[in-house]
Amino acid sequence: GHDLAEALAAAEAARAELAARLDEVERGRAEAGEAAAAADAQLAEAVRAAQERAELAVAEATRRAEEATQQIEARLAETERSHSEGSEAWAAELTAEIQRVREQQAATAAAVQSELAATVERLERDREEQAQAARSELAAALERVERGQRESDALREEIAALTVDRYEAEGLAGDDRRRLTELAAEAEADRARVEVLRAEAEQARGEAAE
Repeated sequence: GHDLAEALAAAEAARAELAARLDEVERGRAEAGEAAAAADAQLAEAVRAAQERAELAVAEATRRAEEATQQIEARLAETERSHSEGSEAWAAELTAEIQRVREQQAATAAAVQSELAATVERLERDREEQAQAARSELAAALERVERGQRESDALREEIAALTVDRYEAEGLAGDDRRRLTELAAEAEADRARVEVLRAEAEQARGEAAE
């Protein structure tokens, strides 16, 4: 029958399109996986470099503070030895200066740590935005695949209805029967692939929500 031949051809075309769409999504998924791994490695490296810079800055500030303190302490010892007029007031002033140097060093260390925390937070936020964009892209691609799947299913149901009529009327030609069986088997294989992709998308969404 003409209707059946047309319907079979349409169903096969729809299935081929769905398979191509699935190939594209799976390829995109693999590429996104590689990009995510690279981005995670990049994030880890950027965080490590920021931590290293912070440690060096704190070490440098500490070294300078220690150097300054030693110089002041040497002057203080000299002042205490001299017992000259006003030496007590001068000693008090030097002691206060040591305190100021230490406070400044502590403030520098705190500022460095605060800047490091802000840098790490920004890096992680940027990475999360990237991941969110990738998840949205996968969700949109899956939606397109599922739409194709529904179209494919609808066409196959149409054929099933036509073939029932044909069976009753004149029996189904061997070639048509073979094409129909193949279509059904391919549809099952496609469905399994879509399930895998959907499970991966759900998992990615779940991990993001944690």
